[in-house]
Amino acid sequence: MKKFLLTATPLLCALLMTKLASAAEAWQRYESYQITARNAPRQLVDPDYLSPRLIANYRAASDETKEQMLGMFAFPNWFARVDSHHEARTARGHCLTVNGYSDEAEWLTASLLYVPAQAGLVLDDADIAFHESQADQPDGAQCPKDARVPLPQPGRGR
Repeated sequence: MKKFLLTATPLLCALLMTKLASAAEAWQRYESYQITARNAPRQLVDPDYLSPRLIANYRAASDETKEQMLGMFAFPNWFARVDSHHEARTARGHCLTVNGYSDEAEWLTASLLYVPAQAGLVLDDADIAFHESQADQPDGAQCPKDARVPLPQPGRGR
């Protein structure tokens, strides 16, 4: 029994280290993305950062909409500080939630979906929410689709 435990312990440690390293993968991509957003936001429209779906949407947009999209893609610039981040793997990729405070003095949460691509994980979806207080920010990873507040449908609920 002791021999098994001694053999199994290094294997368990290796598996745990691999899991911890991969669990922070989306956060590492976010940090790289944040540097580019601050220094060269136009370079964000690149397969190293964005999914083919987002790039296709950008390329199909009008010039005015492209400028608006660049502002949205540069959402890390909206944070004056980051207070916490949470990450979880999903069937589609990694969901990352970043909580902080905006440069406009508002509590802010970015719920992000990173999907696997040739360049590693790339951003495929995002939901940005402003909150009344820090207590309103999520305390765990939240995918963008789960963070969105559904809009009321006309003619329903009357």
